[in-house]
Amino acid sequence: MGMFSMRSPRRFHHEYIYANDRKQRLEEIEQRAKTSLEQATEHSQVEDLPRDADRFRGAFTPHNSHLHRRGAAYDVALGSRVFLFVALLLFMGYVLLKLFGA
Repeated sequence: MGMFSMRSPRRFHHEYIYANDRKQRLEEIEQRAKTSLEQATEHSQVEDLPRDADRFRGAFTPHNSHLHRRGAAYDVALGSRVFLFVALLLFMGYVLLKLFGA
């Protein structure tokens, strides 16, 4: 009897191409944070600002901070370290050849 049964129509589902709900929610959260911060700075004194900065330090780090390179904190780049190591090895070889070589 499946031949004579009426199928129900498919439900309509439309995804917006040019609207981003997540972005709008994030903007609303940012606006609320800004207004609450402005109200807090109006009521606080100038002396309290450094302690507030210490309290919020690192609060806005990206969620994927574990993906950053670990060596990025060093001032000397990897290429220059390799160059210095090779130069040191060549200098030591030169000195050893002059001392013990012919």
